[in-house]
Amino acid sequence: MGFSPRSLLDREGNRLYLTPFERRRFLIVAGEYAEPWRTLAEFLTFSGCRISEALAVRASHIDLESNLVAVETLKQRTRGIWRQVPLDSGFVLAVNKRFRLRPLQHLGAGASLLWPIGRTSAYNHIKTIMAAAEIVGPQATPKGLRHTFGTHAMLQGVPITLVKKWMGHARLQTTEIYLDVIGPEERDLARKMWVSTPYQE
Repeated sequence: MGFSPRSLLDREGNRLYLTPFERRRFLIVAGEYAEPWRTLAEFLTFSGCRISEALAVRASHIDLESNLVAVETLKQRTRGIWRQVPLDSGFVLAVNKRFRLRPLQHLGAGASLLWPIGRTSAYNHIKTIMAAAEIVGPQATPKGLRHTFGTHAMLQGVPITLVKKWMGHARLQTTEIYLDVIGPEERDLARKMWVSTPYQE
């Protein structure tokens, strides 16, 4: 049976997403970095955006009242397809303070890119933060953060249709890979199978 790209594991069976513990550690370490790397790392984690989508975000795309970001979906055949993704309110406050978004928006300067960085540089810096957080493997990439957004949303009980919308998937089948993540409920059921083994006595 061939390898399916619609999987949370690579060809060798390695995870393509961060565990909740790795996700938290990544955010803690990212918080120690100077700008623009801190907020970029946090934005990728909180939004589930592709790295090219994140680098295209402008000041005008952040809705400070609703804590939403408008993201142009760049993997569609047609340009101009936008989606709104909810963001952590505390993160929005931090971004507003860091970039002075409200004055920019009021002055009509909202066209300014928040992270005017090349894609290769951004990719390499995310890898550097991953290494500093002692996260290694195929999940230690910007794409790994995107997969982590999907798995985290599923573990928190977010409806799959919303996850599809937030991630900008064209088809629901693409989003369904995140249903494969093993959550607390499945682990609890699995533990019941081992209650009579010597290791549990």
